[in-house]
Amino acid sequence: MSEVRTWDQGRAEVDALLSDGKLQRIPASREHAADLMMVARQHVLSAREILGNDLEGAYGLVYDAIRKGMTAYLGVQGLRPTQSGGHVVLAEAARAQLVPPLANLVNTFDRLRRQRNLVEYPSIGHEELTPVEVEDDADSVEEALDQIDKLLGVLPVF
Repeated sequence: MSEVRTWDQGRAEVDALLSDGKLQRIPASREHAADLMMVARQHVLSAREILGNDLEGAYGLVYDAIRKGMTAYLGVQGLRPTQSGGHVVLAEAARAQLVPPLANLVNTFDRLRRQRNLVEYPSIGHEELTPVEVEDDADSVEEALDQIDKLLGVLPVF
């Protein structure tokens, strides 16, 4: 008989997110997570290709790449964000479950989420994105996706 694995770190917080309707249960799928990761990696490549012509579009792709990676990590557990949880619940669940040891992954996602909001909804006098910033964030997302790939193989269903 095989041992049932659990991931106890952050269990109470994730249970609360489920109870609050910010996360919902779905059938766990490593295949779907792998598909999301493939799309995420393609987004980073596409962002690099359009960087010289469309900084905002490139940044949107970089952000979508890490968001899809974070969604994949939840998906292998049989979880996904709801409309009321939005993108911020990805950070909340990850912070509960992965910090420590993966604070850098969670902080990268949260920083990109906030930056993407500034890009999408700029205020008067906001600083413009630079190609260097987008390129640096694309590098950070590739590193984050590598970390998420490792998680996909070890996380049990929640």
